[in-house]
Amino acid sequence: MKRIILGVLVIFLALTGCDKGEDVRPAVEKERKETSRVYRLNPDISEERRLQKAVDNGGQTWRKDPVEVAHAALISQGVNVTPSDCVIVLEDEDHAIVKAKARGGNYNVHVRRLVRPGGIWTATEIEILE
Repeated sequence: MKRIILGVLVIFLALTGCDKGEDVRPAVEKERKETSRVYRLNPDISEERRLQKAVDNGGQTWRKDPVEVAHAALISQGVNVTPSDCVIVLEDEDHAIVKAKARGGNYNVHVRRLVRPGGIWTATEIEILE
């Protein structure tokens, strides 16, 4: 009986694609693959280190907030949005996704901590959702 149950479980896991090592992506990632265009930003790491020092010295503290960083990235690309239009949909220690709704469309802004853990956030890509 144990072998039958084990066999059914193995077949079920094989059919569903689940195993201990599988990285389960959030719904945002599925949406990204099917209905978006991605604009990759290319931040300069030496500039990011300089900005981190400025924040460490009390300046530009908004760079500690992923929503503010996403907002600034969208504004710099000509998207007319306010901080209240931006909402965090995913956040962990070194990556966050901020969703923004604007007249021109919907966006996911990916921000990362490139300099160090707990450091400033940097926008690394903007998804234009269609």
